Amino acid sequence: MFALVVRFEVRPDHVDAFDALVSKTLAGIADTEPGTVVYVNHVRPDHPTERIFYECYRDEGAFDAHEDQDHTRRFLSERGQHLVREPEVWRLEATVSAFKYSRSSTGWRSSYPAPQRSSNPAPLRRGIHHSGSLLH
Repeated sequence: MFALVVRFEVRPDHVDAFDALVSKTLAGIADTEPGTVVYVNHVRPDHPTERIFYECYRDEGAFDAHEDQDHTRRFLSERGQHLVREPEVWRLEATVSAFKYSRSSTGWRSSYPAPQRSSNPAPLRRGIHHSGSLLH
């Protein structure tokens, strides 16, 4: 399991449009991405044009599947018009986890092994700069 944190600085007059684009993207994630564990859009109350996104994927394959979705491609191609600058992206690797559950057709279940620290993490691919708001 790995995660991304992405910081967007949205143009003040584009906040509503950006948030609408994010909402459309999240609908696609919820419907088609079982390997996307968490996808959350955060706003800082003292920085109303800033968005911080937290994305957590079951594994690299789940992330690759996310990147290949039409809704993700649409978000990546349309987001730039709403931003002040390119987003900042941080890749995170879990060292300890207190929440190891996923939703299945029968409810919530534990499904993830203890995280393994990588001595050589894979580089981010394909301009991984995107957003979200979903607990999946």
